[in-house]
Amino acid sequence: MMKHTVLIASKDFFFLQEATEIQQDNALNIELIKATNHFDVIQQLQRERPFDYLLMTLALPHIANGYTLLSRIAGKVFPSESIFVFVQEVTPQIRRSLGINNIHQVFQTTELKNILQQIGTGKETTAQTVFQDSTADLETIRNALNQTMGPAGSFIFESCGGADPIDPSVLIENIVKEIKTEREIEQFYTLLKKP
Repeated sequence: MMKHTVLIASKDFFFLQEATEIQQDNALNIELIKATNHFDVIQQLQRERPFDYLLMTLALPHIANGYTLLSRIAGKVFPSESIFVFVQEVTPQIRRSLGINNIHQVFQTTELKNILQQIGTGKETTAQTVFQDSTADLETIRNALNQTMGPAGSFIFESCGGADPIDPSVLIENIVKEIKTEREIEQFYTLLKKP
């Protein structure tokens, strides 16, 4: 299997350290190259080394730097579909502002491990596959949530839009925002993957 080269950019030392630990602990087939500001990212992208993915937080070191960087590179210097942006909380406003640059792969920082594992194991990594099988029916999602969260699962399911007609990938994204703890998020994803 081919080793993926991932440029990971953040001013947050702990985010970068977590990525390294995830890579090492899970023996992922990834080469991580780190950048701590938007200038480093541009410099890395100008080198002859091709990157498969760019994972980044918006603060590089300021949020405006992240948005400026994306406006300069997304779809121009680097393919938009290979850019993953991590934020503390995914809001409709953040989605809209990133959507201007065709960035649709926006995740909470708690989802870093899941993304790196998918990249490192060679699975196709897109927003649809990260939110596992957008054809998952609502009952499968409800059952996975209830097994993960117990009695609170039904409440979370309803409050995240499960009672209304909704795209399953959007529902799963909303649920992950509510779950918040990494262990429960991983369990939820694992249950969604079961046939």
